[in-house]
Amino acid sequence: MAATHTSPGVVRDGGLLRPAVWVLAAAAVAELLLLRTFSRTAMHIPDVESLQFVYSAGTDLGRFAYFVAIAALVLAPGMALWLTWSRRDPVRALLVVGVVAYLAAVILTPLHVVPDGIPIAFSFGAVFLVAVGTVVRDLRFAAIAGLVVLAFGATSLWNFAQTMAPTDGTWFGLAAELATIAFAAAVPFAFRAQFDRVSLAVGVLVTLAVIGYFSGNPSTSGILLLWSGGLGGVLPGTVYAVAIGGLGATVTALSRSGRGVQAAVLLLFICSGTTLQNTYQTGLLVSALLLIASIEEPLAHGRFASAVESRRPRPNDAVTAAPIPVLK
Repeated sequence: MAATHTSPGVVRDGGLLRPAVWVLAAAAVAELLLLRTFSRTAMHIPDVESLQFVYSAGTDLGRFAYFVAIAALVLAPGMALWLTWSRRDPVRALLVVGVVAYLAAVILTPLHVVPDGIPIAFSFGAVFLVAVGTVVRDLRFAAIAGLVVLAFGATSLWNFAQTMAPTDGTWFGLAAELATIAFAAAVPFAFRAQFDRVSLAVGVLVTLAVIGYFSGNPSTSGILLLWSGGLGGVLPGTVYAVAIGGLGATVTALSRSGRGVQAAVLLLFICSGTTLQNTYQTGLLVSALLLIASIEEPLAHGRFASAVESRRPRPNDAVTAAPIPVLK
């Protein structure tokens, strides 16, 4: 729940930020499952014409979820950025510059008025700057922020190189995939997830389901892995299955321990994928990092956290900013 506040305002106290984050996460998950996954999987089903109504309905719902996610992608990160700015957080300038870089990529990508490498550079700059802000705010997330930058940076370098000359992206792709798997392994520690029987059972079921899907149709699952998550499938399918199962267990553990906002943020990481598929997915990644940097209470120890704490206005200061809400 949010902390007690001395200044009014739904954005300052996180009153509307929490449901906005949930809406964004729910819409992103629906888009991932229905538009990126179901619509592409159904094309490989024999006699799919007989299921045309189901296919069309699922695809239409996926498109609707996409547009809802786009709207929430403006609302939730905007609230989080305003929250950071209004409390005079030391990392606010870094986060603002990162968001501006992302907006530049959004504007320049469809216009094609500059070389393709320029929007790519802006996208990577946005992820890098917001990731640095996340680490400065809370050292607990240093590992996952660094791995996100590594994965996104590897794919960005490959895409940037492609704008100048055809390049073999094998090493870039492998680096991105290894960083993604390491991210999945680091997530439970960064979020300090407390697993119980239910969350572990969910993780096992998700793992077995993914293994079964990979085993049943390797070619389709490989294409789906690339289109939906930006992963090339160079590692054994079991590795991806365990990683996805671990993420599912962590989301469940966070939800069951009353940390719904953190679970929603983790879902944004999952839905963003690892490559420069489009500015929408990059926006999900930037939003996830921005939300961590904006709503997480920094650790009580550590140089960076202490610096943030020392900057907070005290009750007897001339200007009192809103305290940092710890949204759960």
